[in-house]
Amino acid sequence: MATGPDFFAHWERIAPVGADRASFAEFLSVLRRTPDLPDLWYEFARMLKAKGHYELALAAYEEALARGADRPEEIHLNRGVIFADHLRRETDAETELKEAIALNPDYAPAWLNLGNLREDVGDKSGAIDCYNRILPPADDTEAPHIDCRHEALARLGHIEPPNSLADPFLGRLEAAARSKRLLPPETRANLFYALGRSLDALRAYDRAFAAYAEANRFARKAGPPYDRAAIVAEVDRLIEAFPTAARRGAGSDGAPEPVFICGMFRSGSTLVEQVLAAHPAVTAGGEL
Repeated sequence: MATGPDFFAHWERIAPVGADRASFAEFLSVLRRTPDLPDLWYEFARMLKAKGHYELALAAYEEALARGADRPEEIHLNRGVIFADHLRRETDAETELKEAIALNPDYAPAWLNLGNLREDVGDKSGAIDCYNRILPPADDTEAPHIDCRHEALARLGHIEPPNSLADPFLGRLEAAARSKRLLPPETRANLFYALGRSLDALRAYDRAFAAYAEANRFARKAGPPYDRAAIVAEVDRLIEAFPTAARRGAGSDGAPEPVFICGMFRSGSTLVEQVLAAHPAVTAGGEL
């Protein structure tokens, strides 16, 4: 595989500009001395992704694969996430996720992301198939990537909810949400949200309210606490940055005007963006 002067000269030519150039150059200097360490290329790719240099990250991940990196399915997963979440190249994302699954058919993170991808493009039956492949064991025994398996259970609760209070799936969803198993707060919140939505649809309103309350409790643990004063101050700063007169005249010169699509998680906002972006006069800006 190429590691000579021309190889690194190419990487120098595609280096990012600005504040990230120094860290890029530092990594590259180490790679010049030890170019065949796949783990170093992997960490280089992670750094590039974290800084928003997605095409460069994809290239660095490819170098890690070419050098025989351990757990190649994880690298294909990471590439799939970049394609799906940041570059909006769903076909490439699906190719990477399927490659990860081909390498490790029980790799739950790839199945979960493939299910999410199929939800995003409106393939409900395909998403259901992906989630069903990695559900957590019904007896709550251990399994690889148990967090991802519980996330799949929560997603399944949203897109294929139980049809009655006697449905065994409802019991399974509630047992998972209330289990003593150690799960990340966001996963526990997602299970309770799915449970609340299922109970709400079945008109078990008191139980649904209790489930939503638990979901909110765990959601608050998953992120920083809500600070109303800080939010108000931030909105005030945004208003001050765009005086009323300037806002009133916005767009009058024929310049493109932004359109903001707001919505809850998994509410269809991504699909709305894709529909609008299909028009030749609209350019998608991605998620904020």
